[in-house]
Amino acid sequence: MKAIALSIFSFLLLGLATGPSAMAAVDRINVTSVPYNAVPDDGIDDTAAINAAISAGKSIYFPAGTYDFTGQMVLPANSSYRLYGEGPGVSTIRFTGPSAGINAPNMGLNTLNVDNLTLWAKTMNCGTAISASFNEFGANTKFRTATIVNVQITGSERSGGSGGYWTNGIYLYRAQNSVIDKVHIWGNIRPAAGSEADASLTGIVWESSNTYATTGLQLSDLEITFVNTALRTNGWVEGLYLNRFEFVQCGQHGVPAVDLNSFDSVNRKPTFHLVNGHVDLIQNGIRLTNLRGIRISKVLLLHNGGAERNGSMVIFNNCFDAMVSQCTFLGGTHDAVFNVPLTDETGILLDNADSVQVTGNWFAHMTTPTGAAIAIQPTSSVVRITNNIFTTMFGGGVNHRYDDQNPDPNDPYFRGDN
Repeated sequence: MKAIALSIFSFLLLGLATGPSAMAAVDRINVTSVPYNAVPDDGIDDTAAINAAISAGKSIYFPAGTYDFTGQMVLPANSSYRLYGEGPGVSTIRFTGPSAGINAPNMGLNTLNVDNLTLWAKTMNCGTAISASFNEFGANTKFRTATIVNVQITGSERSGGSGGYWTNGIYLYRAQNSVIDKVHIWGNIRPAAGSEADASLTGIVWESSNTYATTGLQLSDLEITFVNTALRTNGWVEGLYLNRFEFVQCGQHGVPAVDLNSFDSVNRKPTFHLVNGHVDLIQNGIRLTNLRGIRISKVLLLHNGGAERNGSMVIFNNCFDAMVSQCTFLGGTHDAVFNVPLTDETGILLDNADSVQVTGNWFAHMTTPTGAAIAIQPTSSVVRITNNIFTTMFGGGVNHRYDDQNPDPNDPYFRGDN
């Protein structure tokens, strides 16, 4: 009987060893193990070893160290993948471009996870650090597609003026219910004056076609520095929620620091919320187009840079049902070093916007000879402005705080106790 009991106990132990956690461990491919044999920190190209590991499994582990990879790390189609390490700054993949980065061109109905890694651009205009495209999910819109957590996307130096840098940070196409959390992206503002083509273009892009609703993007704890546009959306996208973010030295070369656009604001429901953040912009700040259900709250918008600081901090274009509250708008004259004549520095520009509330904000150091802290174009209506504070306004004239260009006296516009 004792022998039978021992056999049963041994069988149970074997069952536990081959349970879900053990099976996951078996699938974990360590790129430094035999037969892959990638060697970190030796400066020798590890492309072949890493590609072999990707072909062998779906969960690819990078132990501590720096790995060198040339070109795109292409993930096979219609498969779920996880690429992960010991943490940003600990496990690093150093890419050599020009067309480099992690590329999942056809994820199908599967998932992509990238976590605890540094993706380092060794060359200029290195490519897109993480790019993934998914199929249309039909009715199954609650399925999560991409999860990118605790990742650094950086160049060979972080001053934003030279060295290797990524052209783009993260690009997601038809990525339902994705999560981007604890991500830091360093770009390149431009190597020299006038060389716009050598600037990092975007930090994060969330995109869909105009015929398929991609819903749900959760973004939190982001820091994006030295890119033209830190965050951009395109196509039929709905439901973006951004919380705790720092976008520094962005918004130049004719594009805003944040460019949020959906295909159709009338027949769709593209709700976008931005809360608890800081946008240090050079020219234009946050531009919203074809959106509804917009909430911008507890955001500091700061004009920075030289004479090119002319621009608008928040722009509503064809938007409905929006609220801006508890935000701070600091104009270009906040620092004596940059106290140069400006011609058009606007806090909030309402262009074809309807049902908008601007309440409880602080506008300071705005230089507005022809601009205004709040400018309302004739195409906008139903605007309520209450309980705001305006201090140290420059430019003179009666329109340095408000510029209501709608001549219709019956327009439902209310300027309250400011």
